[in-house]
Amino acid sequence: MAKTTGVDIDAIIAANQRGPAGPKCNVCIALERMADDVRAKVQAAMDDRDRFGNRNLCDIINAIGVTSASGMPIEVGHNGVTRHRNGACAASRRHG
Repeated sequence: MAKTTGVDIDAIIAANQRGPAGPKCNVCIALERMADDVRAKVQAAMDDRDRFGNRNLCDIINAIGVTSASGMPIEVGHNGVTRHRNGACAASRRHG
């Protein structure tokens, strides 16, 4: 027979759920601004965690040279790629 611990497991689980998704990250914005064929290739690289690390993806996206609507370069950092891949931003949470 299993021994009870006196711990309220329901309360622990409820307190440790993932919070709401954050705002769009620079990766989301960069992907939105890419041509469809380029975006598909970058997304395939993002999905291939065995061959492409977060720093590799950062270099790929920055080398493409995506710009914002105002013409400013969209700089993607390692933390942004990590956050996007982990589903911590709004768009990646919806699509990932």
